[in-house]
Amino acid sequence: MTPCRLRAPSRWAVVAIFTAVVFSLSAAAQDLSLGLAPGGTMRLGTKITLAINAPGRDYRFVGAVISREGGVTYEWFTTFPATAVGHRMLGDELLATSRAFCACHRRWEYGPVTDATSLWMSRAVFEDLVESGEADFRFNPESIELRDAHLTFVGNETVDVLVNGVEEALPAIVAVTDEGAMFWIHADPTDPLILRVQGPWSSRVTSILQRPDSRIGTVRRINNYGLHAIDHGEGDPIFVLHGGPGMEADYFLPFLDELETQARLIYIDQPGHGLSERTPFNLKYTMQGAVDAVEGLRQAMGLETITLLGHSYGGFISQLYAAQHLERVARLILVDTAPSWDWTFEAAANIARYGTADQRNLPKGLSEDERLRIMFPLYFSPQDQALADAFLDRVILSPRPWIDLPKTAAFMFFDMSEELAGITAPALILVGEDDLITTPNQARKLADLLPNARLHVFPNTGHNPFVEETADFNRIVAAFLAATAD
Repeated sequence: MTPCRLRAPSRWAVVAIFTAVVFSLSAAAQDLSLGLAPGGTMRLGTKITLAINAPGRDYRFVGAVISREGGVTYEWFTTFPATAVGHRMLGDELLATSRAFCACHRRWEYGPVTDATSLWMSRAVFEDLVESGEADFRFNPESIELRDAHLTFVGNETVDVLVNGVEEALPAIVAVTDEGAMFWIHADPTDPLILRVQGPWSSRVTSILQRPDSRIGTVRRINNYGLHAIDHGEGDPIFVLHGGPGMEADYFLPFLDELETQARLIYIDQPGHGLSERTPFNLKYTMQGAVDAVEGLRQAMGLETITLLGHSYGGFISQLYAAQHLERVARLILVDTAPSWDWTFEAAANIARYGTADQRNLPKGLSEDERLRIMFPLYFSPQDQALADAFLDRVILSPRPWIDLPKTAAFMFFDMSEELAGITAPALILVGEDDLITTPNQARKLADLLPNARLHVFPNTGHNPFVEETADFNRIVAAFLAATAD
């Protein structure tokens, strides 16, 4: 839940025999390029972070592969000169032939851009470069406009990158443009990620995060769109709803693993989040759409009743669903959430009291990824930047729900005060004693309004008790499940 409206060298000569290069590339591909998972950096759920430097400005670029159907869909955040977000589909022949700056930054717009934000070189250009030692491609050294450029192979090197937190030396081919810009390209024709650029502006891939197969679930067609869910464990079904808007269910893993021995946990990426399908840009995300997706998934899975575990914003959706589908809710587990929009006043007061200067007054021109990294230490007790970064490093952030949902009346004036009295299902209310966002006061309100609720407050804990107090969290939830079993 967001707490607020929240050396250019000259051209080099070719120095290698290209048949040997082809052989070395094949060996690299078979080796899966050391630490990379099968599928390489175009694997579903892969998150890539770059540090970019241009004259007078440094910024961060973060993006993730959110789909592989019909090509690669890559969604991104970046920060020059103002917040800009978007996503694009990359077909097999359209993989990155440029590193253009996105014109939308200057127009303060959001949306897809045709020749920008590319990370991979096209396979055709890559193979030309390997087979003949040179290739023509489109390149943007300084400006928004693209132009044709000539690239010449110069040798092989490795590039150090953090892959899933471990430093790896990824094999790369090195090439140079006629103007002296240098490229290091991942030495795999099926995954030609541009690992580094050095020229009038420069970039470097700093980290690659990939999730294992067990954290890539199934996408079902629900209400005409793909809804991604991970299905683990056996027993009574629990739909696990993440916070946000703009987060994803993967952040619960591995913290809830212990519960999977007692229940069937279905971790849902709400519409437009995580690995769920994005809607067209002319359609907006709504809270009701998320409620309908939960009900559609229940029907598709043939489940009579479900338990809802909703964290933060996911607790909003859980309450809405329970009020609309009383007979389908076996239990409610509401974690660090609130019954109405007045949580925003308490959060604002806490930020003013406990926040740093940057947290109280966020710098301009940051992406939501960078804004959240500034704010997120407040979500732990005590504030912990390293823990906040480790948490956020794993998460695919989804820009459009972050933009759409807080602007809706349903979010701005969220209030379940009257409806909660009609929800008679057993409810467990969990909250961190030091939660500065949705405070214990909000949890007590929930416990008072729900007729069959019990409350537990985790001492010295912030907004994410399943992270800070994993064992106690799982023990308390497991006891609640056992006590309320049929």
